[in-house]
Amino acid sequence: MNVLLFMIAILVNTNQAVTYRPVVLMHGILATADDMYELGGWLNSSFPGIYVVSIEIGNGYDDSLLLPMNKQVELFCANILADRHLSEGFNMLGISQGSLIVRAAVERCSLPVYNLITMVGIHQGLFGDALFKLLPVRFWELISKYAYEDFVQNTISVAGFWRDPFQLEKYIDGSHFLPDINNERKIRNETYRTNMLKLNAFVMVYSDKDEILTPPQSGWFLGYASESLVPETWNQSRQYTEDLIGMQTLREQGKLHMFTCHTRHEDTEHAPNKEFFFQNILSFFNNTLPIESNLNQNEHAIEIDPPSIPVHNGTEECFLFLRFRINILLIILPDTSRDNEGADHDSYPLRNNGRGSHEANSQNYAAETNGTHGIPIDEFEQIILDQHNKYRRQMCANDLEEDDDLHEKAHKRAHTLANGQDIQLSDDFSENVYILDTADPSKITGEIIVKAWYDEYHQYNVKNESSAIHFSQLVWKNCKKLGVGHAYTGHTLYIVAFYKPPGNIRGQFDINVGCNSSNEQNPAKR
Repeated sequence: MNVLLFMIAILVNTNQAVTYRPVVLMHGILATADDMYELGGWLNSSFPGIYVVSIEIGNGYDDSLLLPMNKQVELFCANILADRHLSEGFNMLGISQGSLIVRAAVERCSLPVYNLITMVGIHQGLFGDALFKLLPVRFWELISKYAYEDFVQNTISVAGFWRDPFQLEKYIDGSHFLPDINNERKIRNETYRTNMLKLNAFVMVYSDKDEILTPPQSGWFLGYASESLVPETWNQSRQYTEDLIGMQTLREQGKLHMFTCHTRHEDTEHAPNKEFFFQNILSFFNNTLPIESNLNQNEHAIEIDPPSIPVHNGTEECFLFLRFRINILLIILPDTSRDNEGADHDSYPLRNNGRGSHEANSQNYAAETNGTHGIPIDEFEQIILDQHNKYRRQMCANDLEEDDDLHEKAHKRAHTLANGQDIQLSDDFSENVYILDTADPSKITGEIIVKAWYDEYHQYNVKNESSAIHFSQLVWKNCKKLGVGHAYTGHTLYIVAFYKPPGNIRGQFDINVGCNSSNEQNPAKR
């Protein structure tokens, strides 16, 4: 867990008895703490000396999508509770997915939050294909069809707040996150409601020009009505009629503040929304800690210069490279080998009955060995390498070489994914990931895995650099070394390939993908 400090300027003159409440910021999905820098700057300039911290969970960009929501909230709370500057109370703002993280943190972790501000929030979930504009293509079907399967709930954050109005019972039973923090189940957690009612103010903003969230009114706790694509109204929403987490009470107490902005989703924390922010939201940060708290903080004061705009490893190139780090290919296949004959495997391809004995027919197959669900390592790695080089030659790229250190790192990555966890990835290498739900990994060869990545070539468009990131990574010319890792658990196979130097770097696709000579066969230009 990392944090981005915009500024720490602790008062050292004990005659000055005013300290603005600190501020915690949480970014949205497929973003990083750096993306909150502009908004943080607005607060710094408006309230001199204010402590503003932007929280990062894991590596930020990737983990905002690939860590389940419950895990993200857990890590978020741990970081808040470890920061001594926040112990006396603070204001907190969350953007988009971050709105759910900050609210869940208030409910579950009993944080001393004074004003809670959420912008373009997803409080009543989302449903529809607009969000998919942000996600890799391979995630679309997984979320839209299998969101409430445990495998997807434990793998993709969006599944935790995917609210299908045509399957509300399945949503309440199968979703691991949103029904809980919204108190929608039969057994309610009264602590959630109690903690929400402790707020001085709860501010909610939705945008009438939001092109990503559907419905955008979810930012006001108004999702789609049952069996409908029409947003709920006040007298339909259980949050208000049943006061599940205190929304009705907060409204009656005058603590609920609702605004509508008029910017695109992606501009919420940036310049196009600055005027709205200053006119409507800024005042909720204009409050101070009690005098005793000010003096206590001053006793332990330190002063840190405001940082410049941070980028990874000091280079814009490395920062932009992270934008293409989610090279994960998820394959969902009906499994007719499992028990329950007569069950509809096509409808529920992710379910499993816990069976676990699978034997390889050949050494290049994914197999269970020594009870670890591993892969015969030497032979399998060689086949993956050979298949890479076969396709790379077709694309006029040099052969890759094996790298033992990358092998070890790739194995660690695969096993952490299999355990529902994640690791901080280095900017020194990039990755492709293949995830397959199957009860018989012996049918999955190295040839199949690499071909699945390569077959994206027909989607490749150099003008849209993220159009086929598995393919482009596989044939990236500047990559020299390859490491392969694997894991198999609970009917799910994980294959990880690490590449060094890294590929998929923005602005370099034209020189690294495909043959330069026009008379050479080049699938990437078809």
